[in-house]
Amino acid sequence: MVPNNTFLTDNMVNYTARDTLRCVLDFPCSSADILRYLPQLTACAAGCSLVLQDPPPVARVNQFQSGGQADLKLIYYCRTDQYWLTRDQVAKAAAGLFEEGTGQTEPANNGITASSCASAAGSPAAENQG
Repeated sequence: MVPNNTFLTDNMVNYTARDTLRCVLDFPCSSADILRYLPQLTACAAGCSLVLQDPPPVARVNQFQSGGQADLKLIYYCRTDQYWLTRDQVAKAAAGLFEEGTGQTEPANNGITASSCASAAGSPAAENQG
């Protein structure tokens, strides 16, 4: 529900009216490992079958935190009707890059490739598309 005043005075965006959506996932990492994580996250999203390749997925540094930490953003596009399924596929694939450490996020597999991410994400045909 949107109050009439807000509806009349503010800009409203109907995201479901678009065919595609911009999606963003956040990942913490060690500042020392940024150059290793960025291409791995990008390749991971590119390997997921539901992620649109135009524009291509990209990982970027969002900000630096104290204690040698950084926040990364993985940006990709998907079809609007497959938003949650695509987000789940990308999150599962990217989870293979990281494992819980002692208060820090550490890389789980330095040699990860787009094809290994695609197989880690599973076949979308076998999943519920709804």
